[in-house]
Amino acid sequence: MTKKILTFILFICFSLVSASAQPGITPNSGLTPRLEVLIGEINGDEFYATISLADNPGIAGFRFDLLYNNTKLEQISVEEGDVIATPGAFLFSTIPGMVRAQWTHAFNVTNSGPLVVVRFRILPEAYGTTTLNIVQRATSFVNANLELVPVEVTNGILEIDNTQSLEIIITENNLISHWGAISGSVHFDILNNRSDVSSAVMILAIYDAGDRLIYINFLEIGNLLGGYHSASFQNIQASVGAGFHRVRIFCWDSLIRMRPLTNGVTFRI
Repeated sequence: MTKKILTFILFICFSLVSASAQPGITPNSGLTPRLEVLIGEINGDEFYATISLADNPGIAGFRFDLLYNNTKLEQISVEEGDVIATPGAFLFSTIPGMVRAQWTHAFNVTNSGPLVVVRFRILPEAYGTTTLNIVQRATSFVNANLELVPVEVTNGILEIDNTQSLEIIITENNLISHWGAISGSVHFDILNNRSDVSSAVMILAIYDAGDRLIYINFLEIGNLLGGYHSASFQNIQASVGAGFHRVRIFCWDSLIRMRPLTNGVTFRI
């Protein structure tokens, strides 16, 4: 009787150990996983960067940073990809120039495809080549046995075409400063090479020597598609006080969204 009980206990213990050694789907150690930053099609001034894993041998956790040039790109949103959409816990944090992503799960996931999807906006006046780099951290990828899973990384490269831009060109500046007041008009052209911008709101702002806003005016412009368009701020009357002042003319998509379409132009009076 004692022997049968002991045999039964050993069977249960062996079963539990065997179960704990089966963390979901067994990793395929013959695969060399590849992590790649895929740049999606640019829609207006926005695009998606997808961090995708190919040849997944079985992972149960990752942690990495995506670095980008925040003088050219603005991060808008971060979402989990299809591979990790259902299982596990996904967390992310952002600071300008970096997105940190991490995910953990109790079992191995062997699907290949998107892990993280980040939406970016190309900043006004940005041009040339910029990269989106994956920086792996200690134990970046692990399986359910907490074993390190080495991955090969291919970073993303984005070519920003500066011909798809919107530019403000001052053609005539009639502003004068006299006895603590600024008056006059400013004439300008808008060169619009962007196919997604058909209207805009122009803003004229005046700042004092301490960079405090002391005057602002808005001008809504429609039928803005293609080429040069002339416009002007007329009959400006602003009490500004003594000293030098900075005038800035810039452009938003609307007064509701207030999304910048260009860095604008600045001059002193």
